Amino acid sequence: MRILINGHAFQAPSTRHRGIGRYARTLCAGIAAVRPDWQLEFLEFDHIDAIDSADLPHGSQIVPYHSPAKLVFHSPEKMWEAGRHLEDWVSQNLPDIFLSISTFEGDAVLPPQAIDGVPHVIVIHDLIPMVYAPLVFSNDAWAGVYAERLQMMRDAALWLANSEATAQDVRRLVPHRQGAVTNIGGATDSHFTADEDPETDAALLRARGIHRPFLLVGGGDCWRKNMRGCVSGYARLPRTVREHYDLVIAGSYSANEQQRIQQLAVDLGVVFQVRQLGRVTDAELAALYRQCRVFLFPSLYEGLGLPIVEALLCGAPVVTASTSSMPEYAGPAAHYCDPLQPESIAHAIAAAIAEPAATRRAERIAYGYTHTPQTVGERACRAMEDLLAIPRKSRRPTLAWFAELRPPFGVPEADLPVLAQLAREYSIEIICQPNMTDLLLSLRVEYPIIPAQMFFARHAVMRYSGAVTTVAPDTPWLPDHALPEVFVRRATADVTSHRMPDHSGLRKHGA
Repeated sequence: MRILINGHAFQAPSTRHRGIGRYARTLCAGIAAVRPDWQLEFLEFDHIDAIDSADLPHGSQIVPYHSPAKLVFHSPEKMWEAGRHLEDWVSQNLPDIFLSISTFEGDAVLPPQAIDGVPHVIVIHDLIPMVYAPLVFSNDAWAGVYAERLQMMRDAALWLANSEATAQDVRRLVPHRQGAVTNIGGATDSHFTADEDPETDAALLRARGIHRPFLLVGGGDCWRKNMRGCVSGYARLPRTVREHYDLVIAGSYSANEQQRIQQLAVDLGVVFQVRQLGRVTDAELAALYRQCRVFLFPSLYEGLGLPIVEALLCGAPVVTASTSSMPEYAGPAAHYCDPLQPESIAHAIAAAIAEPAATRRAERIAYGYTHTPQTVGERACRAMEDLLAIPRKSRRPTLAWFAELRPPFGVPEADLPVLAQLAREYSIEIICQPNMTDLLLSLRVEYPIIPAQMFFARHAVMRYSGAVTTVAPDTPWLPDHALPEVFVRRATADVTSHRMPDHSGLRKHGA
């Protein structure tokens, strides 16, 4: 078996030093461990940092890749072109599977649709932007990029989810997709273990100015991590508890967020007990897990929640939220809370402190070891083997839906049932008038919305197999594509569908 792996997760600063990069390393290590006869090749793009071979399983190969298209990240047309070149290259290279572990980052080059002759398998880490769309999408451009990536993912042959919670989100939020979704779980690496010299840990913590017993918060540059909720919950603990334990926050986040946390601690009267360490090394983080009295991770939502697994492997008592994937990874020995209620967080902390740290330490560590690179790798390999054992589906055709959109709802309500029906057979992209803004995020995320002036560039990449027009033929912004009518759908009175010719037969208006 030859697996070609998109190297972006191992290269880009936005992924390699974050949870996605760590997940990619453990997944690939697990695959190599359970299928040593498989050939793993990593596609290395020359527009971002080189792959560090130390991050790859022994015996892996690095395959250099240069895109013939000029990569301009703020230009959709250039990124579409780059994706099309990659699709053609992979199709000619013919691995058994093309695996993409990082799919939503803006500098990632991805095939825009299913690859001829090669199953595209993707790892889905979460669908948080769809769950919290108003809070995540700060502008229409980012929503558009997300929709295009989601469209590409709908054509994937298989989705590998990092938790059952993520898999359920995919089934609920992306119903019209080609591939099945399988939960393969998640794991962390060998840095995190309960076996370490306490004196070594103490020296590491003293070097960071930690001299008192403490509760540990897993920080991160995202509102979901709920660091201010931890401070609010800590402030509601009895004074005797706060006098004995400081609150230590470890992780990389912005200076503005540091100031907001500092001000909240001042307002709540706990400023002298709250310590913000900022970024820490893996060795420091492992020491913090081992030496903390309780690890707090009441995140609002997680696709996986790797810090929970790391803390368990180090023996730490865990307080986490009873939402999304966190119960899957924290298990029966954790203490749960409502992350939106500081009183609930405080109650869970108090319960964890009341229980002697050694009481369920062995149970916590054992549960942490149910999530290993080998277990994740085995599930992923079985899913890919099962995929190759069944006949391959033909690529789902892509349909261009021409519509005059009106904010905020965009598509007329009468057309929505037609779109939903067609989505069972086609990937659908909406072609609309230029400069369309202020649409509902639910529409922008559900369907890629392509301004009419970008139609020809997009068609050159997607090679639409058909078109549906809901606008008058003399509409000024409608591209002059001269499509022959072949059939008519009368679900709405004015919907006419055309078969799309090869892009080479198209001409721009006035050409």
